Amino acid sequence: MFAIQDQVVSTKNYRKVILKDQTVEDECRKCGKGGEKIQHVLNGCEALVTREYKERQNTVGRILHQEIIKCIIEETKTVPYYQYQPESIIQTETYTIY
Repeated sequence: MFAIQDQVVSTKNYRKVILKDQTVEDECRKCGKGGEKIQHVLNGCEALVTREYKERQNTVGRILHQEIIKCIIEETKTVPYYQYQPESIIQTETYTIY
């Protein structure tokens, strides 16, 4: 965690700029574009957009959905987030959750 925060993860850009390794080309390993920096890998890599980013967003959505359901319906059984499959629509007397 601290390595990511301090931006010292061993990306190609880190090895080229910080470690001064002139033999390293800093193009992204996945998409071959741009410099392989933390920001590029987390937000801008075209090769990761199609699957990994979408999966990350869906996982966060499942976690939030389960937490909202637990707040509204108190007798809800908790399962690990990676096994949780939300229902399309959940209705109570007061709420409708999509």
